[in-house]
Amino acid sequence: MKHEINSNPSMEKKKVLIVEKEKEIRELLRVTLECGGIKNLIILSRGHAAVRTALREKPDLILTGVDLSDGANGLDLIRKIRLRKGFNGIVLILSANTQKRDIEKGLAAGADAYLTKPFSPQKLLDTILCLLKKPQATTKSPQISNQWGEIIHEQPNLSF
Repeated sequence: MKHEINSNPSMEKKKVLIVEKEKEIRELLRVTLECGGIKNLIILSRGHAAVRTALREKPDLILTGVDLSDGANGLDLIRKIRLRKGFNGIVLILSANTQKRDIEKGLAAGADAYLTKPFSPQKLLDTILCLLKKPQATTKSPQISNQWGEIIHEQPNLSF
């Protein structure tokens, strides 16, 4: 990935909550999003704090892992946030769990998209920029794959 800062005025105001247990991955995600022009980042490793933060800060996108550092589960995090009024953002799961049943569980929990590890930072950025530009009420394609081996699964955003 090029480490050029992409000045994207439409993305500068977007708020993204990153919830990831691995410090190195959190840093990679921060650098990747900043290079894409997304500067308003909230970065956490703990799932329990993420629920409160998401409801208070109302990010445009939550990027979460499945296994979080405080023993919390990213799927439970998504369910808790989706059940509460006031959060209408996008949720993207980034996980090493690549089995079909894991992906189905993530989407059933309320994720809008599921990206498997390992991932290309450029593909992750492209996916996030695409998700943030789409109107939330649109229907998304059921599956997209690319040459890096990642699989991106998407579903329509189901508002509760």
